[in-house]
Amino acid sequence: MFKDVDSIPHGIDFKEYILKTVGQCRILLVVIGKQWLTVSDSKGVRLQNPEDLVVLEIRTALEKNIRVIPLLVHNISMPRASDLPDALKKLVYMNGMAIHPDPDFKSDLERLIQSIKTHLENIPEFSEKITEKKFTKDTNSFKISQDGRYRVLPSGIIQDTKTNLEWIVGPDEDTSWDEAKLWVDSLSPRYGIGWRMPTIQELSGIYEKGKGKCNIDTVFISPRKNLWVWSSKIDDSPSEWYFYFPNGTKYKFSCKSRLGYRAFAVL
Repeated sequence: MFKDVDSIPHGIDFKEYILKTVGQCRILLVVIGKQWLTVSDSKGVRLQNPEDLVVLEIRTALEKNIRVIPLLVHNISMPRASDLPDALKKLVYMNGMAIHPDPDFKSDLERLIQSIKTHLENIPEFSEKITEKKFTKDTNSFKISQDGRYRVLPSGIIQDTKTNLEWIVGPDEDTSWDEAKLWVDSLSPRYGIGWRMPTIQELSGIYEKGKGKCNIDTVFISPRKNLWVWSSKIDDSPSEWYFYFPNGTKYKFSCKSRLGYRAFAVL
């Protein structure tokens, strides 16, 4: 998954990088809300500016016949063709999907995820990667956690048989959020997919109350009293969420803070 807010390396031509990345993707999600047609910047209405990055992203995907899925939020309807510049008019004919607030939000996202999985499974190169990621049954090639849930490969990668996620534990040293992100970005892709920082939900998924000294399997980290792990960034705030394993709770703190914080990568 590519998100331009936190996926572009520093010092890179972001316009060129975005267009190259969009050209390589197989699905583009276009989130359309109440102000999508009218939001403006110093150059005027963004949607009417052919050089606007969002316009360029959508146009590139449409021109390359990439699957484009409009996501309609805040009970908005699909825009009319007359509301869009010529380069984007094709968007209105793409079968979109409404994403509703709670209590339907989770079920809507599950339908979206299933739709994406179905599409990718029909693409040979992705189908092969999905097949490749199925965990091996050769017990000589990995170590197994005491309860059988986790498999630790010789490379240090931890496979979670419950969620099918794979994990790498970062250096056992104090780490700021920026340092955690740089470390994750430095990891070599696996199955052709890049590693990323985990979400709070994914971190809570490996929290197991009563297990070890810190409510987490020791395949992840040596026994300790405290463990704070940074989560993926969700906004431009100078603070970010982290998961505190001793009590299974999330907190938000300065991204520059280092003392006690650790980095995990997930795939």
